[in-house]
Amino acid sequence: MFRLFQITSCLSLSLLLSVVGRAQVSKISSAKQHLESASSAAASGDAAAEKEFRKAIELRDGIYPEAWLQLSLFLRKNLRFTDSLQALETALKQKPQLLSTWEKDLGIVRRAAELQARDSSGEVLPVEEMIELVNAVDTFAYHEAAKPYAERAVVIYPQSSSALITLASLIKWDERERAMDLFNRAVSLKSSDPLVYIARGRGFCWIEGDGYRAEADFRKAIALSNGLNIYAWQGLGDALARQGRRNEAIMAYEKYLAMRPENLAFQDLQIKRSIAALRTQQ
Repeated sequence: MFRLFQITSCLSLSLLLSVVGRAQVSKISSAKQHLESASSAAASGDAAAEKEFRKAIELRDGIYPEAWLQLSLFLRKNLRFTDSLQALETALKQKPQLLSTWEKDLGIVRRAAELQARDSSGEVLPVEEMIELVNAVDTFAYHEAAKPYAERAVVIYPQSSSALITLASLIKWDERERAMDLFNRAVSLKSSDPLVYIARGRGFCWIEGDGYRAEADFRKAIALSNGLNIYAWQGLGDALARQGRRNEAIMAYEKYLAMRPENLAFQDLQIKRSIAALRTQQ
């Protein structure tokens, strides 16, 4: 009789574990489906994505680093930096091996969350930090979302060449005339700074298609920086190429390649392609 009880108990436990196991597998499968649905919604900009991400996480009892990570990306794209930071920190806590890949992003999102929180509280940020916030919004979201921040920076700091250039760079394709006016104002405010000439030179080159005035600005930037600003050389190459002065353009591009730091090596391919194209034209 005792033996029969043992067998019955074992069978009951086995059946219970089987049921629990199937339920757990079902939850995991359902969580995966919600994550896939969330990813699809996020790709199309659908606000319902957040609900799907959180449902997927809930079905995994909160332990779903992949979902937390995707939720973080979705939230920061929608400028919810504090929520994005919390989601990213949760993902990295649950899966520490991701830290080496996402450590840089973690720092950027943390900084963006801090600046946004201070700005939202009514604090007037220094111009450098306002521009930092503009760049974060532009990086994580899109130009249109960053423009209001840049417009406000110019209103608060109308004498800041950096604020003027930041706004001009955001509106250059939609408001070309105004962008060039902002570049001109930046030059008049800080005529000894090579960066304002580089910014305006790019405007002349790419907005107005004027390689000659662009060349003048890039050469001014080279002179003011004692020939040490690599972007002035790159811009000069662009301006000379636009004029059809192939050999001089190649020399300017090669000057850039010779001077650029190792961490900018990823830009080499485009420059080398430009050089190859110029040589082919010859």
